Amino acid sequence: METVYCSTPCANDDWQAHRHMCLMSKSKPEGEKAKESRSLPVVNGPSQTQTQPEPQALVMELHSPGRFFVRVHPVQDALQTVTTELQKTYSGSPPATATTYLPSQGEVCAVQFSMDMNWYRGLVQSVPTDQKTASILYIDFGNEEDVPVARIRRLAPNIQLVPPCATECSVAGLVPVLGMWTDDCCFAVKQLFTGRVVTLSVVDVVHGDRVHLVDFMVSATVYLVSASLENFKSLSTGKDVNTEARPPEPLTQGVGDHFSILVTEVHSPVNIICQKLENASVIQELQINLRDHCSEIPASLNFRPAPGTVCCSQFSDDNQWYRAQVLAYSSVDRVCVGYIDFGNSEEVELRRLRPLSAPLLALPMQAIPCALAGTA
Repeated sequence: METVYCSTPCANDDWQAHRHMCLMSKSKPEGEKAKESRSLPVVNGPSQTQTQPEPQALVMELHSPGRFFVRVHPVQDALQTVTTELQKTYSGSPPATATTYLPSQGEVCAVQFSMDMNWYRGLVQSVPTDQKTASILYIDFGNEEDVPVARIRRLAPNIQLVPPCATECSVAGLVPVLGMWTDDCCFAVKQLFTGRVVTLSVVDVVHGDRVHLVDFMVSATVYLVSASLENFKSLSTGKDVNTEARPPEPLTQGVGDHFSILVTEVHSPVNIICQKLENASVIQELQINLRDHCSEIPASLNFRPAPGTVCCSQFSDDNQWYRAQVLAYSSVDRVCVGYIDFGNSEEVELRRLRPLSAPLLALPMQAIPCALAGTA
């Protein structure tokens, strides 16, 4: 089975870190008493964020500027030890029976992750009334998912009680303009910062010492505060905003439709991107037309398409041209784009963008978002 890594640094070090979709958790009903469990300092996170004023940290999982998880690098050895012990202890464990262990909200357990079926430490955030699943936060990585209780075990005594290796943070003094973070803003910020090493400056610790309010930088001059989608849009003021190039219509499918697919991108069991195999020749013809079109247009830094519009973007891996929607501006000369026919995204320089002609916008978006039935 292919191993899915959360970032380039993760892949290089071969860590068992995996990304997953963020699921909203439910609060614990008042008066409900938690079961006794092993004591684990869940709320404080790695102590490095409290003892160093500006530690270096790897952004592991980013749900929004108001909620993201980082890993301070000195925890790597502890994480490797814990992960190894978890696999030794629970791999090959007998399948669940009618007397399956039922975890309680607030308890730290051993949890089998759906993407690779390996075991990790997970904090039980809530247990629905039917007691068939539990909302789990993987405390060493920051990702979340709903897990069947059959894949949850009590944490064994031999597992070291090291602090969580992922520390929850929120950007100090930054609030969403509209009262909540938009999907576009969260997606753009995730592309810009997930997997990057940043410098943290801890301003305060709140919510029972669980959440660190921070300022953080990718460099001395690039702050997360510019993650606001409104700020990204303002970087385009006075330039060619490309407003006529709106995204084409998506492909539509009906319940009961059957067709062969090519999977182009997998983020989680509920976020899979695919293409119809029957459209392969159409996509190939589109790519040829995009190549011919872009070869005749010189690069121009004055072409600054507005967020939400569509243009041609030269993909960094193969230098070929693809249709892309502008997600956000990360700086004056760099932009985050999403490839509408394949489902992936990246940050590119403005010189790698070209305007699209109307005929190239006629074909519907070929990337089809999917989810595995029964996994939500």
